[in-house]
This record gives sequence, C-alpha cells and structure tokens, in this order.
Amino acid sequence: RARRHMSTPGANTALLEKLEKAELRIGLCEDSKLAKLLDPALPNIIGFLATDDAAVRAKVMAILTHLNKRIRGDSSVALPLTPLAKQFANPATAPMASNFCLVYLEMGLGRAPPA
Repeated sequence: RARRHMSTPGANTALLEKLEKAELRIGLCEDSKLAKLLDPALPNIIGFLATDDAAVRAKVMAILTHLNKRIRGDSSVALPLTPLAKQFANPATAPMASNFCLVYLEMGLGRAPPA
C-alpha cells in the first residue's frame, strides 16, 4: 500500500517552507555542484508527491519542473541512481513518486559512468 503523508496545517506550513528553501538552494546552485545537491535532495523531494496536500504537491512539481529544465540542458549532471532505484523498488512508495523515480532513473542511466 502506498505511503501517504497526512495533511496537518502546521506540518504542511513547515514543509512548504522547507520546500521553498530547497527550491531556492537548487535555483542558486551552480550547475557544476548540482549533482552533489541532488544526491540527498531529489529522492526526498520526489517522496513528498505522496502528500494529500495540493499546495505541497504543487510546490514539488514546480521544483521538479525547474530541475527537468536544468538536467535536460546539461548532460554532465549525474543523478542519484541508487537512492532513486531503492525508492522506486519500495512497495510503500506512492505511484506518482514511483513514476518520477523512473523518469529520473531513465534520464540518469545515460549519464552514469560505465561500471
């Protein structure tokens, strides 16, 4: 069964503030440092798609849209394949989050160094 983040007004306000800060950090991050920032951040951000709160989902989608533009424009940005694969394979991951994990896994596989 998919894990859902339950809506509570105070928690969602704090979460939206954290997502705003993450969006700002990502927006200000130099392309050369983006991969390092995404390693912990991208799977966490994707995980918030499981929330019931429309404002949180909208903020996550705005962040992912921004990331898509930057990542697609710079093939040197490595993506955190192992955390994304673990999240994708976890049966508790919400379907929408799994779909985004798959999108980034597909995007990242072409950029991964040969094993």
